[in-house]
Amino acid sequence: MVEEKKPTLQPREKKLTRQQKIFANQFAFNGQQRINAAIAAGVSRKVAKETAWKWLQIPKVREAIKETIDKEIAPLRRKPSWVLERLENLVEDCGDPESERYSAKDAIRALELLGKYHKLFTEKVEIEVRVDLGDQLRDARLRRRLSIRAAQKEIETAKVINPDGSEVMDRQKPDYMSII
Repeated sequence: MVEEKKPTLQPREKKLTRQQKIFANQFAFNGQQRINAAIAAGVSRKVAKETAWKWLQIPKVREAIKETIDKEIAPLRRKPSWVLERLENLVEDCGDPESERYSAKDAIRALELLGKYHKLFTEKVEIEVRVDLGDQLRDARLRRRLSIRAAQKEIETAKVINPDGSEVMDRQKPDYMSII
């Protein structure tokens, strides 16, 4: 007898639900904040954390997130080398007399951007500052002595007048004068 092999049933691959597709897109675009992505997909706030965790365990959802990042987000994150290369190509194309794609204005702008990137247009000002703490302290003490002496002179030359308008000759110096 010939044995017939029974066809084995393989589990059908489930397609992503509408909510899972929205979750994958939001997760990729929102900086991988799973709870916010689940809420944006229509899940209630109470179960958003658990639902997001469950969805992230599904391989199809993870693949959808990776595809979204590769197709939509990665091109937005161009490297500076790519931008510089494009600007240099633009300048070269503008220099070609047969090229009608770009104008001289485009070439000038591209050169300006290249110059800014390479910091060709920045003025460098060198400032040398020497600070000696001892000199600063000596100057501060001198200023303090001078201000105290000026206050002393002001007190000595000041006239004290009584309420009746007569001048008082006897007066005592303030206590802080003994400091000097």
